[in-house]
Amino acid sequence: LADQIIDNIPIYQASKIRAILSDSAQQQAYMAEWNQVFGHGAGIVVFRQAFDDVQIIDKVTEILSRIVEQEQAAEADNSGSGDHFAPAGANSRLWNAHEKLCMSAPETFAYYNANPIIALASRAWLGPFYQVTTQANIVHPGGKAQVAHRDYHMGFQTAEILTEYPAHIHALSAALTLQGAIAHSDMPI
Repeated sequence: LADQIIDNIPIYQASKIRAILSDSAQQQAYMAEWNQVFGHGAGIVVFRQAFDDVQIIDKVTEILSRIVEQEQAAEADNSGSGDHFAPAGANSRLWNAHEKLCMSAPETFAYYNANPIIALASRAWLGPFYQVTTQANIVHPGGKAQVAHRDYHMGFQTAEILTEYPAHIHALSAALTLQGAIAHSDMPI
């Protein structure tokens, strides 16, 4: 069902998916394909123009940027505020951005999170009652981008501790999470 495949990654034009939102059978076909891709394929799908109203992206970017600035200004010593992908000051990280956006701008939060494309992709892997958490990672010019990775509920533990868990727990853990990204600016891969 993909419109294009680049480097084994299926790319979908979101407008085509929005056009079938009232057709349950077609939704199921897309979700089944995405489930296969997540579990047995590239592990990633891309949606071009997932937001048909890009002004919401700009508005959320503005709000999150303001929150980042407020948090940085509140810190007396910025040395501990880097993220785990780059040294302090190279990037900006906003932990728990989901809640902070909601508390700062509830209507914007609701509109931003009402995206049916993201909802379908989430349901494809996690089922109907998934939960969302959001962190914002702002890579500044010259900063190091995050390495593509999958978070999972076992968290950041040492390799030594993780070896104490049986293999099926590692596999099950990966099935319980789905990591997504929304580009808020033009950026290279």
